[in-house]
Amino acid sequence: MSLRWSAEKLLSVVEELRRYGDDTSLVEVKRASGGLPGLEETTCAFANMPEGGTIVLGVDEAQDFALNGVDNPAEMIQGLISQTRELVEPSPHIDAYPVDIEGAVMVVAQVSPLAPTQKPARVKSVAYLRQGDGDYAMNPNDLHMLSVESLHRDERQEYDAAPAVGTSVKDLDEDLTAQYIQAAQGSSRRLAHMEEDQLLRVTHVVNESAQPTVAGLYALGAYPQGTFPALGVTAAVRMPRESGERTRNLRHFDGPVPALLEENMEWVEQNLSVIQAYRSDGHMENRPELPLSAIREVVSNALVHRDLGPDTLGVGKRVEIRITPKAFIVESPGGLRGLSREQLASSDLAKAAVNQRLYELAKRLRTSEGSPVIEGEGGGMGEVYAAMDKYGLEPPQLFDNGMVFRVLLRRAGVEKQGVLQSDVDKQAPQKMTRNGPAIVEALRVRARTLDEIVLVTGLSVSQARYALGALIRQNIVEMVGTQGDRGTRYRLL
Repeated sequence: MSLRWSAEKLLSVVEELRRYGDDTSLVEVKRASGGLPGLEETTCAFANMPEGGTIVLGVDEAQDFALNGVDNPAEMIQGLISQTRELVEPSPHIDAYPVDIEGAVMVVAQVSPLAPTQKPARVKSVAYLRQGDGDYAMNPNDLHMLSVESLHRDERQEYDAAPAVGTSVKDLDEDLTAQYIQAAQGSSRRLAHMEEDQLLRVTHVVNESAQPTVAGLYALGAYPQGTFPALGVTAAVRMPRESGERTRNLRHFDGPVPALLEENMEWVEQNLSVIQAYRSDGHMENRPELPLSAIREVVSNALVHRDLGPDTLGVGKRVEIRITPKAFIVESPGGLRGLSREQLASSDLAKAAVNQRLYELAKRLRTSEGSPVIEGEGGGMGEVYAAMDKYGLEPPQLFDNGMVFRVLLRRAGVEKQGVLQSDVDKQAPQKMTRNGPAIVEALRVRARTLDEIVLVTGLSVSQARYALGALIRQNIVEMVGTQGDRGTRYRLL
């Protein structure tokens, strides 16, 4: 069972909702001023999620997520539990309790996920799942994937080992295959003197009939999308609603895994902003607004760990990459397998390959520039967290509903990170004081009070005040409030 939310936890969640403007995949808020709303579909959707979800009553989204509270929390709790028992089958466990914040009492209801063998939960014979900030009715493919999750590991089909029907070794890219053989022989004494045909067979590039496997075709094929169109990647820049455009720079990428990775990274670099950011020595440098090492890790993971079964590959679900005004997003078909989001986010090495054969192949693959496709050490996601932290950005957000796995990297916005490359001529770089860079780093994520700056940077109050004064004079930081007021905040211009 998840730990109960404290008032501080609820405040931090609401603050995140305010920043991003809507509910999240794992949290649903309701004003509930007129009584208990119908929440059976949301409760059902959370019960079908790998980790459940949380409902908060007494928060008004229309009023910037104001904490209004509810008049009768005990009735709300009992009503929600009764509603779930009557309308959701099977009913999930709900831990509902009041949280008081300055006299306003909210109800927090943590919905536990059903065991895999109990899923799906249904409302009037319809199974629901969480997607984005809403609940949707699951289709037959979703339901089948849910049923597969209830099987033991040894009962599941290894889709990457299945034959790529209608293909032969002639469909493999000759140069890439030769490079793979050389890498395999160089990395294993057992493989070093093995005949090439046998090596390809024992490493599951081809099967016993010398026919490429799905893993072999995807990793080394000249054109894997000829057999499986969904092995491609679609990338696009999603434009703001007020722009009148829906997307820009839409691309459909094809080719084997190394080419997909390389070409997608080129596209990302072309479509991210270049900023000027302050180094630790106080000087400025040009760099992409998001760490490319983090993006590369996320994209390579999506390519290698995507689901390759008939419910995704067979119905055209591909890896999707989007750059929105607020974030860089990668969606991979299929959910996490053998790992939780918490394990991925931990500093410990976490290995659980969805496609074991493809994973082993990818460890020996390199792009045309000689960079490995994956490291294979299981700590890649930790590197993403470290890279985002180094840039002063928020940690990656991971979402898993069992059908799709999404990684979201928040763009802080150029006003919080530095200066756009196009603005360099308008604003000449200035050298900061010794402690200036530390304060700029602290303010990249959000505005802070003096006390918060001292806490985050480890500077003394006098050091922080001196550096802030210089930054204000240089028009890098502005003060919002009155000098000497403890509530006064400082933010980047």
